[in-house]
Amino acid sequence: MTENLANLAIKPSYEELRDKVPNSAGREMWRAGDADAARAREEMQRVHDDQTLTEEGKKQAAQRIINRYARQAQQHYADAREKAARSVDNAYDFSVPMPDGGTLATSRAKDSSEIVAIQGEAERIVQKVTGKSLQAMTKEASKNPNDRGIREAAGRRAEALKEEYAKAIAIGGLEGKVLAHATLRAAESMGVDCDSVVDEFRNDRQRRYVEEALQLQAFSGSIPSGRNLAKNPYDGNRRGGKKRIGTYGSANKALMTGGRPQLFQKKNRRRPWK
Repeated sequence: MTENLANLAIKPSYEELRDKVPNSAGREMWRAGDADAARAREEMQRVHDDQTLTEEGKKQAAQRIINRYARQAQQHYADAREKAARSVDNAYDFSVPMPDGGTLATSRAKDSSEIVAIQGEAERIVQKVTGKSLQAMTKEASKNPNDRGIREAAGRRAEALKEEYAKAIAIGGLEGKVLAHATLRAAESMGVDCDSVVDEFRNDRQRRYVEEALQLQAFSGSIPSGRNLAKNPYDGNRRGGKKRIGTYGSANKALMTGGRPQLFQKKNRRRPWK
């Protein structure tokens, strides 16, 4: 029943999705890429309809259109995706509560002494929770992120880390800041989802930032690459007449997917304690 209802749900059109992007700069970059793609399709259609051109003539004309529009459209799309990724990180950092009413975005490690203190405290926490060193746990979690033992232990470890985070929020000041950052560092090294540690400490505003980050992440996955714009429909043995022009223009159809994206991913995020 749920599946049937999901299939019947009205999904936004490609343009509606694009125009709902909350970040204006990313939205305009996306639109610029679409404008180049639309001009390329229109000119490509005129080439296709031109009965005075031979197949070779159409191929050459199509290539000139590709040279004129494909690269700049791809760059606009790449810029839009990069902007969206930065916006996701920024929104998420504002969603992570820190002592004294701060957030991860406003509570960075200020100097090397704070970074050293965070590393040392993270070592203590990891040793206390797992009996292993920070380096050993980081290596183990990155090597076997889906290991059953790691996943089964994550729940117990998250509870221990929440206790440390609660202490950090209660203590406040520099000591609380160091402990909060260290707890996040320890969670990352142990393969524990940081959201499971910090979520209960979020206020309403910080939860709105989570939703904004999730929304931006979903949007970024729908931004086209523009790769198909660089394909000449008259190359080689391509066949299909008008159909191939339509295929050329189909790259800008957005695919909507369900599910909640996982935030706070390690591979593309540089943490303030690193």
